[in-house]
Amino acid sequence: MENNIFEVGLPIAIETYFKSYLTTHLVGWEPDVCLITGVVQSSGNTPKLKVNDYCKMRFLKDGIAYGFETKIIAISYNPLPLMFTQYPKDVQNYAVRKFDRLKVNLPACLSVLGDRHMMDATITDISAGGCGLLLPIREEDELTSEKIYSITFNAMDSHMQLSCSIRKIRTARDKREVGVEFVNVSPEEQEKIRLFLEGCNNAIASRTDFLLGKIQQQEKLFGGSIREVSMIDILQIFDQLRKDGVIHIEAGKHTGSIAIRDGYILGASAGALKGEDALVELFSLTEGEFHISAKDMPASSMNTPVNFALMEVSRLMDERDSLREHLPGVEDKLQFLKPSDDTEDPEVQTVIASVRGGACSANEIHHATGLSLIRSSLIAARLIKEGALKKAT
Repeated sequence: MENNIFEVGLPIAIETYFKSYLTTHLVGWEPDVCLITGVVQSSGNTPKLKVNDYCKMRFLKDGIAYGFETKIIAISYNPLPLMFTQYPKDVQNYAVRKFDRLKVNLPACLSVLGDRHMMDATITDISAGGCGLLLPIREEDELTSEKIYSITFNAMDSHMQLSCSIRKIRTARDKREVGVEFVNVSPEEQEKIRLFLEGCNNAIASRTDFLLGKIQQQEKLFGGSIREVSMIDILQIFDQLRKDGVIHIEAGKHTGSIAIRDGYILGASAGALKGEDALVELFSLTEGEFHISAKDMPASSMNTPVNFALMEVSRLMDERDSLREHLPGVEDKLQFLKPSDDTEDPEVQTVIASVRGGACSANEIHHATGLSLIRSSLIAARLIKEGALKKAT
């Protein structure tokens, strides 16, 4: 593992095994031996961390969220309050930046390379390496990962025609969500894509700067479009300025809210969903409007640092995308195929125990364990992928 992801003074978020959230900073490290942080102080009725406790550490650096599990090996108070944890063997990372993949709404046409038959499509997001498409479902349009396609669209003043291959297909109601990767892109085409992304990002950054100024100047009600400024951007602004307020979201029939105070998320709701499940739902929105109010702060039902929530929700959404084909419906019946006791992950152990105790769906696991519905579903999906669980027919 590369050591250059660490730097002295780096803020660290810690999730303890008893589900409290603490913050500290990195003091130093010895590769393959230990990390050294400041001692974290628990408050209220939260149990104190002690030697041999396991915890999860996460931090943000250069727009990337890093996370790993570790174990406390020593705590020292003299001459300085320091905590020593095992050096991580496996560090996961997730992109938190929005601009790596830009949300757009561009008309396009998709065809098999060399074929005149064109399929109407809408580009929903685009990056330097590929894009997401939305296509109507038609029987005559057969899509396969084995063919090379051509996608045409207009990017500002440039007409683009790029070769691409299909990486994933997902059917949603009367539409197909298709992920494609650009192939054999010439240097000239790469430059056109770069200029297009740069121009769009500059426009979004200007809008973000405008909102930032509004928050700095006053506490009045204001808002905007999620297409222009994502929920991740808004939460990062609130965190950086240590502002208090409630973000209200309306996207068609979907409504929700996120309450923030002094860098902590106090509560989140999206329809019937609460907490972490609501955050995943709201962060997944690509359309809709938001407005922000500094009044009517609700009673606290969460107490999660904004940066920790950003990192964790990004991880959950990334894992959801990678496990989509194994993901059970919330009420799908599950059953054991073989024992799976060789994991040290306490959440996985809790889920396995709940299934053995009679929980037979992600929703029942959620209620039996107290884990969020998204976590329950993802752990079930991992166990399905590994062959430890299966969806009952």
